Amino acid sequence: MIECYFVWVTRYHKKVLVGELETRMRELVCEVCSIIEIGILSDNACAEHVRVLLLYPLNVLLSKAMPYIEGVWLKLTSAVSAADV
Repeated sequence: MIECYFVWVTRYHKKVLVGELETRMRELVCEVCSIIEIGILSDNACAEHVRVLLLYPLNVLLSKAMPYIEGVWLKLTSAVSAADV
């Protein structure tokens, strides 16, 4: 098993991850990680970024798994950013 630390930041550091959006983000990332068999050791969400410590087996290619997790991040933050404009 390998541990990796990732940070996602919103575009222009907009503070959009508050309230229900933060909760929904955590739920979706946990769901995606369980599907692709990646464990979450710790996560921390602030208004403008998310920090995640992931634990994944050697048979999972992280380069193939990360686009799924990033997709959740991009969909949530782009929808909120578009509504702000």
